[in-house]
Amino acid sequence: TLQNCFLNFLNNVDFKSIDIIMDNVTDETADWVNSIIHGAPQAQIYRTSSNNAESFKLALDLALEHSENEIIYFVEDDYIHAHNSTAILLEGLEISNYVSLYDHPDKYGSIYNYAEDTITYVSKSVHWRRTISTPMTFACHVKTLVRDKEIILESLKNRTMTWSSKMFKDLAAHYNEKQVMTPMPSYATHGMTMWVAPLRDWEQVMWESLK
Repeated sequence: TLQNCFLNFLNNVDFKSIDIIMDNVTDETADWVNSIIHGAPQAQIYRTSSNNAESFKLALDLALEHSENEIIYFVEDDYIHAHNSTAILLEGLEISNYVSLYDHPDKYGSIYNYAEDTITYVSKSVHWRRTISTPMTFACHVKTLVRDKEIILESLKNRTMTWSSKMFKDLAAHYNEKQVMTPMPSYATHGMTMWVAPLRDWEQVMWESLK
């Protein structure tokens, strides 16, 4: 459930502050989130009635209020995170401007001829691959968002839904290099069964985080 994804995030990801955007949620959901996050340090809740693209614009605006050397992690509500996710994310940001912890299974499917062209790297703990795109759950420094703000906003223009593939492909074209790095195996996954990242027992990861 989305509630379990939220609890998993709180238990498996470290943060100094958190902004929670609740767009078009029920009163019941809002009350539940408030009860869970009540008393958490530096927690801010924003309740909106717009759409997916506008919600990300708000998230971007909030991110840009932070100092340029801070790290921002945008997280959608249907992700599961493995233990030690924060450490892996920090390792990735030492070698890439954008990091996703999600090794998307579509990169091994027919759309990429079963093997996306890539470059691999190794950090202290894991191997990494460059990829052309990822969904809207990713991390970067604020200074990267400042640099790329116009490209990011262009991908949202006249849309109700975010268009992550266009955004990251436009960034890759602008810098003549794929901008996203993902670990192998994945340290996060989309919660939908058909898009679960390979090589990890995500059901076990979830239940371990909820103990």
